[in-house]
Amino acid sequence: MNVISYFQPIPNSSFSEQSKELLPMWKQTWENNGWNPIILNETTAIQSKIYKSLDFNNPNANFYSKNPISSFEYNRSCYLRLLAYCEYVKQNGETLYSDFDVMNYGLGINILKEVVTNSLFCIQRSVVYLDKEGALDIERVLIECNAATELEWCHRNDMRLMEYKTKLFTPLVNNGEYIYCCSSYTERDKITPLVHYNGGCYLRGAPKNLTRAEIILQHGRIK
Repeated sequence: MNVISYFQPIPNSSFSEQSKELLPMWKQTWENNGWNPIILNETTAIQSKIYKSLDFNNPNANFYSKNPISSFEYNRSCYLRLLAYCEYVKQNGETLYSDFDVMNYGLGINILKEVVTNSLFCIQRSVVYLDKEGALDIERVLIECNAATELEWCHRNDMRLMEYKTKLFTPLVNNGEYIYCCSSYTERDKITPLVHYNGGCYLRGAPKNLTRAEIILQHGRIK
């Protein structure tokens, strides 16, 4: 069973270099649990029929103008990542996608028999069981954002845009908590089978002198 992720190096970016260190860890943890990990890049996004109609290469485009943080190149990569996931699913059928900073400590392939497509495994939408209808929903939102004449708060980044504008996605929660995934440096990061090592870990108490790869090793759940 395939699981897809996305990585496109950003030139002269220390964050990108550190992120690259996570790729073999991501592959290892997903392989350990029976998955076939595949890492997409910009090439897949560019194959999309709507790529040329979206203003991704313009730093002043709607996609970036309300974002208070991060570089144009990083934000562009976030949107291309979504487009790549959609294109892969449109070509290959329903697939679980996982951003490369989500480590798998126990989620097996049988989970896809238990959950419906377009399920959200975590609040950041970094793990999603995506089908073609969900891909079209995401693409619809990208098209609408690109053409918007008045920008809303949700246009500040890709995660907020998808959270507020998509219609088909269902969170996998119980009593308000995501069942299968949590962020690192939270109360449940030794319990859930998936842990998201996003950049916010430093705000939650991760040592700032450690890279995210070092934080993952320190966490001690990689076998």
